[in-house]
Amino acid sequence: MKQILHHTIFALSALTLAGTFTAAAQQLSKEITIEREIEPEVRAASRLELFPRTLTFTNDKGSLQFADYTEASAINPGISQLGAARTIPAIGLTPYRGYVDAGYFPTADVGVSAGYAILNSDRTQLNVWGQFTNASYKARPFSTLDKVTYSRLSATVGAAFAAKIGDFGRLSISTDVTFSRFNNLSRLLLEADPDVSDNAGLKKWQGLTDWSIRAGWDGHNSGGLLYHANLRFGLTDFTSTGATGIAMTGDGEWQAMTFKPVHETRYGASFGASQSIGESQRAGVEINADFSNINRYRTVADLMAIAPEGDVELSAGALQHMADAKGRTFGVVSLTPYYRYAPQGSPVSLKVGARVDFSIHSAKAVHVAPDVTFGVNPASGFGAWIKLDGGEHLNSIARLSDFTCYISPLLGYGISNIPVKGEVGLRFGPFKGASITLDAAYAAANDWLMPVWEAGTEQIVFEASRLRSWKAGAHIVWDFRSLLSLEAGFETLLTNDRDHAWYSWLDRSRSRLTASLSIRPISPLTIDLGYTMALHRRMTATVSDAAGVPESCEINLKNRHRLNVGASYRFSQPFTVFARVENLLNRTEYDAAAVASQGITGAIGVGFKF
Repeated sequence: MKQILHHTIFALSALTLAGTFTAAAQQLSKEITIEREIEPEVRAASRLELFPRTLTFTNDKGSLQFADYTEASAINPGISQLGAARTIPAIGLTPYRGYVDAGYFPTADVGVSAGYAILNSDRTQLNVWGQFTNASYKARPFSTLDKVTYSRLSATVGAAFAAKIGDFGRLSISTDVTFSRFNNLSRLLLEADPDVSDNAGLKKWQGLTDWSIRAGWDGHNSGGLLYHANLRFGLTDFTSTGATGIAMTGDGEWQAMTFKPVHETRYGASFGASQSIGESQRAGVEINADFSNINRYRTVADLMAIAPEGDVELSAGALQHMADAKGRTFGVVSLTPYYRYAPQGSPVSLKVGARVDFSIHSAKAVHVAPDVTFGVNPASGFGAWIKLDGGEHLNSIARLSDFTCYISPLLGYGISNIPVKGEVGLRFGPFKGASITLDAAYAAANDWLMPVWEAGTEQIVFEASRLRSWKAGAHIVWDFRSLLSLEAGFETLLTNDRDHAWYSWLDRSRSRLTASLSIRPISPLTIDLGYTMALHRRMTATVSDAAGVPESCEINLKNRHRLNVGASYRFSQPFTVFARVENLLNRTEYDAAAVASQGITGAIGVGFKF
């Protein structure tokens, strides 16, 4: 029991070695300038991130076009993406067909990204890409433990095809596969504990493979009809070493448990159409269906059943239940009819709709949520809006592993619901290159998954929570000619306890701030400064009391303060060198429990277009 409590003390803080980077391969021959970072909620195409970073689920606010950045960006403390990292189809063509970017930092961080446009015309594009990253560093999971080596290797390859079909439609197909190899967290923690003599026979490494393929069609006709259809399929599998965990027997000895890992199959489709009604109105409908099959569905309660309970031996029945778990399929089918009113040149725009969700294996079979947006922009320097939405969310393993690869590979998860989310906002400006946006929001979330440290089995799991919260924020943007760009956003919750966290802030923080400054003193040189802050961070843990009964507790995490600096110099149009340093304050932070962050890190590298 002493050992259990010992593990519990340090277990609740973490930095994810997420090493995520997907392809930025679409329209490789296009050159862009990124004014601000956008983190879509869906798994989107992006270029290489050289180092791991903590990923949090972001809230796709869908604000009006005059204020599409009303929420401060997520707190992601890792290395920023390589320059010219993302592509936007609307940007015009350039003479370049491919790119190679490579970076290195003396702390054993390496990243390489390359891509090439095999076909590149105004009607047809075929792009391929590949990316590799390796990060390894030593850190102390907690002050009372020894240092251990956190390691993660990740590789991605992908391809994307797009073609215009006549004058009425566009076909697109893309696919990518990512393989990651990282530490077995349970073993890592045992090795860091000076009071534990062995690693309980646990495997050293775990692996995670994710593959997805998407196909879509966008079309229109001369009568004002717009329509689109999409198909998607994906697989997520914990591979390489199988899934392992540990529990303590009644005699105080750690016992390794090996079960076959979960395997997730995802498939979905969507269709939408809208018809113009005159010049200022449009009526439409969106239909979306997503399904997730877990080959061995095990719940958090199943995992806790094999945790230690005082002097009682591990339950043979619980172990057998875990081993014999059956599969289960979850699904959400959504129907969203809507009406849109947006007269040309009018200061008023309106969308009125409702989302009806039909769910499989949800707490409630049918949910109805609003889909309403009202905006007014009476003058060039002022805008206001009101937005209401909500709906069911399918919690795929692929999405949860974006938050941390160290989630328990034994468990599957169900469906969450947001009955309503609402926001109001005001925007002033731009005035002489500056603008300010103020907003306030409320969100209710049922069965929303929040990370929990399960101390008995040394696993990171997600448990369903009921959250209600109010949030207010401000966002400032200032561009001074071509010399300077400043952006800052601050958000805070009006109440903040276990049941009043903002649903997309998985560290349950009270306030967040992001700030960035870009200076271009001469044309080829760009200097960037960035600062992120998250206050009153905390996480839930499940521990055993003196009688061996599991109970929940909450431990405060360290406030996050991240200062980053970088510079890039373009010697010629195709050739650029860059240097970046992250976490200049050299702070050790924790997120997702038991994974310490890297100290000062960065990248020194080159980029070449050809």
